[in-house]
Parts: sequence; structure tokens; C-alpha cells
Amino acid sequence: MDVSTEALDVTQRNAIRHDVAHRVVTKHQDLLCGDAQTYDIICANLPYIPTSDLNHLKVARYEPLLALDGGEDGMMFIRRLVNQLGSHLSTPGLALFEIEYRQADTSLIIAREALPNASIKVINDLAGLPRVLVIEQKGNHHAN
Repeated sequence: MDVSTEALDVTQRNAIRHDVAHRVVTKHQDLLCGDAQTYDIICANLPYIPTSDLNHLKVARYEPLLALDGGEDGMMFIRRLVNQLGSHLSTPGLALFEIEYRQADTSLIIAREALPNASIKVINDLAGLPRVLVIEQKGNHHAN
């Protein structure tokens, strides 16, 4: 799912090109707003670059700002989606978020406040930088 129709169009074209269109479903929506479903796995690469950093980054010259700008601290969309997980992440369930390496501590605080009973950690990328927020809700699966 994506708020950008252009991104969804690219997804569809790629799915067709790789012969997996029959297995790919896209949704045009703003995070999980208005979505009544629960999900076993939520994986997100949301915009996470602080607005003030965009002027200094080469990627901002050719990628849409919508895909990059994470607001003042870069956490605007991550904060919103983490706070939506309580009613959308199954138990058991797993959520994975790519984060900017300076956001590890803030990400942990936000996730622990939103989901105090979940197992929460940040794992490093191959360069040794903290880059993935992992939120795991353990327990028995409940049908919804």
C-alpha cells in the first residue's frame, strides 16, 4: 500500500514484468487509516529523512520528496504507523521498519510506548549501523 499512485503504478508494472501480478495486491491509502484488516507481517520503508537534511542529499535531487521527507525529526510517518499497529498487527505478528541510523533510540521509545507488551529491538545493517526497527507481538493467534 502506498499514498502515491505513481509508486503503485511502478509496483504493478514490476509485478507484470516479473510475472507475479497474480500474487500482488496494491492499495492506495495513507498508512493504515481506514483499514479494518489485521496483518501478520507489516514491513515498511517509510520516508525517514529529516527535512533539514534533504538539501544536502544527492538522492533528493532525483527521488520524489514524498518518498524521502520524514518531517522535522524524520520520524513523522514511522511514529504514525507504529501508533496504528495496536489495532492492525496480529498476535503473533511482526513489524519491520527501515529507519535512519540516528533514529534508533527514538524508534525504540516510540514503539515501547505504543506496544508495551511487544518484543522490540533495532538491528544493524551490514555496515554495522542501526537500520531496522523490529516489533514482534508474541502470543496465540486470534482470528479477527
